[in-house]
Amino acid sequence: MALKGWLIGLVVLALAAAVAFLSASQFDDDFSLDGSYNLTPLDAPRMAGLSLTIFANVLRVPVIGPAIVTLLMRKNKFAEVRSAAAKLKKHAPLFYPVPLYDHHLYEEHDQLAQAFHITDLGAEPVMRATAADSFAHWTSQDYIQAYRRGDVTPTDVARALIAAVATTNAGAKPLNAISELNERDLLEQAAASTERYQNGHPIGPLDGVPVGVKEEIPVRGYRTGYGTSFLRTVWPVATEDALPVALLRKQGALLVGGLNMHEIGLGVTGHNARRGVTRNPHGLDFHTGGSSSGSAAAAAAGLFPITIGADGGGSIRNPSSLNGIFGLKASFARIPSRANQAWSVTHVGPMSPNIKDVALAYAVMAGADHEEMRESTIQPPPHVMGFSDMESLREIRIGVFKPYFEDASPEVVSACRSTLKKTFEGRGVQIVEIDIPMLNIISRAHGLTILSEMATFMERFDRKYFSELGEETRVSLSLAASITARDYIAAQEIRSYAMSVLKDIFKKVDVIVTPSTAITAPRIQDDALLTGDVNTTVLSSLMRYVFLGNFLGLPALSCPIGKDSNNLPIGFQVMGDHWSEHLLLRLGHAISADHALTKPAGIFVDVLGSARTLAKENPAPTQ
Repeated sequence: MALKGWLIGLVVLALAAAVAFLSASQFDDDFSLDGSYNLTPLDAPRMAGLSLTIFANVLRVPVIGPAIVTLLMRKNKFAEVRSAAAKLKKHAPLFYPVPLYDHHLYEEHDQLAQAFHITDLGAEPVMRATAADSFAHWTSQDYIQAYRRGDVTPTDVARALIAAVATTNAGAKPLNAISELNERDLLEQAAASTERYQNGHPIGPLDGVPVGVKEEIPVRGYRTGYGTSFLRTVWPVATEDALPVALLRKQGALLVGGLNMHEIGLGVTGHNARRGVTRNPHGLDFHTGGSSSGSAAAAAAGLFPITIGADGGGSIRNPSSLNGIFGLKASFARIPSRANQAWSVTHVGPMSPNIKDVALAYAVMAGADHEEMRESTIQPPPHVMGFSDMESLREIRIGVFKPYFEDASPEVVSACRSTLKKTFEGRGVQIVEIDIPMLNIISRAHGLTILSEMATFMERFDRKYFSELGEETRVSLSLAASITARDYIAAQEIRSYAMSVLKDIFKKVDVIVTPSTAITAPRIQDDALLTGDVNTTVLSSLMRYVFLGNFLGLPALSCPIGKDSNNLPIGFQVMGDHWSEHLLLRLGHAISADHALTKPAGIFVDVLGSARTLAKENPAPTQ
């Protein structure tokens, strides 16, 4: 027993000495302002199952835990953020990624917004690819037309959706996209929509269209549980919608909250050990990506034509890419919704298999919130003018940082090159080579920011509920506990620097294109089913192209462009300057014309088709 205590003491002293040595050392200056590509992956051993459980607990042990955390953070160059910020003295901290007011830009958008009408967008024909093996999901327009013809009612659709959710959540490998379904509320919404159609007075282009919402976004009648096992019991059922949800409801959408997510949004695979893993409809043994795992899987599997996600570190674009759908992360505060857990990097946005539905949902939700989100009031009026215009694409300048673009798996790079050539070069678009300096520092600064803000949100629950969190989440929050105020301020100084760099780049190009993710969907590992896993290789590959959009508040759209040799989707990202969502959606429309979707091989449900069957076999009661 005495020997055991002596050994533990020796380990503690050794770790303390290592920390002291590192603290006395100069920061590594492994960064450059010359634009050379220097983004490096995070480096730590993969852990899952028992090893992850032990590691998560060890990180909470005084002295030993903080020492390990310090070693990991320094090894992965997070300390360099402060060193870099010290060399960029002229850049004051920027706490929200909102650009300066631009009068000319405001006037330009205002004129276009006055000419834009959402009903016109809703009535535009849906783009459908014509390839022999193409597959078309039902769109919001398909639902609306079925209601107007009298084929089905919104009540039929609600009943079919309830049955479809039960079907997808059954079996040995359930989809698990929806963790809560308020059937009574859904049927009440549907009855009201059915009555409006029967009276000839639908209230908007989404009346009766099912829309699923990620669990972290408040939806009336649902608990906002953030993917945890305990917040549903801590917080009451929401009595008010978040503003984007309220705007969708105003247009008649049939809203379902409770779409599954990575626990507290702090992960990239979508794996939730406390709720059960959400599976990819294209391959049930593969991850969906996260954190908006349920939103992506539900849309790809046919449950909803539109879902809503939230994106603090790729959480819309990553799962959209891995599930073969479109996903838009708008400019910061363009779709105003005050985030609790990562307030300066989180963006709400739409996801859908159809680009027009992404544009439609964006147009409904976008705009300033003068009451609760001051950061949103500087934006120019939103619009989606020119959405279907592919004739004048040659006027657009597309930026490519070649070594960054090519830092992905060979199949991903090949597919993205093909899209660049076919969709853009083939239409006369100008391709401009660019450099983006200090990507490694910017990525680490984003990491410090989101970890700090997540940890601040969770601190109120730490003492009572920390042990109820999954092991992967506990490891991330333990890492976050090491971040100091000086680290956070330095990260915001880097944000200010990076904003100025990207503003200069966008004087030369209109958009920057990359793969959405460096790999396709990773396989679900058996040893991670109960605990999740810490896998920095996967983390780095799925985060590689997304952090600029979050950290700098830039709009970015992930577009499906095909599949790899394992029949898993590949995504292509288009990122623009602030308030350029209309341009991204226009480019997404062009990509959609050239790339046919294919039916998911794992799970797909035909909600509208099932509703038609229900309407014939078991008509809903007359209202």
